[in-house]
Amino acid sequence: MTRSGWFATGAALALGAGMLAGCAADPEPPVTLDPPSPTPVAEAFPACLVGTWTASGEQLQPVYDAIPLELDYPQASIDPDATATISFDEAGGFTFTQDVPVDLSWEGNPASVRLTGSMTGIATAADGSELALTPVENDLEVIPADDRTGSALFAGATQETLAEWPVAASGYTCDADESTIALWTEGHRTTVAFAWAE
Repeated sequence: MTRSGWFATGAALALGAGMLAGCAADPEPPVTLDPPSPTPVAEAFPACLVGTWTASGEQLQPVYDAIPLELDYPQASIDPDATATISFDEAGGFTFTQDVPVDLSWEGNPASVRLTGSMTGIATAADGSELALTPVENDLEVIPADDRTGSALFAGATQETLAEWPVAASGYTCDADESTIALWTEGHRTTVAFAWAE
């Protein structure tokens, strides 16, 4: 039905109702409708998380250590000078960047790789401690740091996993100088302390 048809039908119904009301001896009492339920309001993104936060290799090492060896991940050493940065805006948009050199042994071969790139998306927080990251654009990658066979093999094997970014946030705490973000690493929880950068 067109918009004009809808109004015409409504007018006819109203006119008919008026005529019936004029003939009725005892009009029906008006019907009281319950007020509509309030629409839930999304919780505002925590102001204490807004800004840029960074973590060093020392803070990042537990993330890698949380991955058990039975998942075919070897032990690895993250360069202390490694950095990972996450920034949040007031609307909950986030950007994660990494520059993480890693040394390890892959299938008996020494290897060195570098985790680089960035990821952007939307962060949502609830109940004062819960945090979820939803990726929108994922440009994270793993590249060999040298020309050794082990480096190329490990970078290739890890790139597919990194493309899906199995690390996701599950909670947070924050104050003026430090935020801690609880991460899930392939089902294993660990916490990274990010220091205020700007």
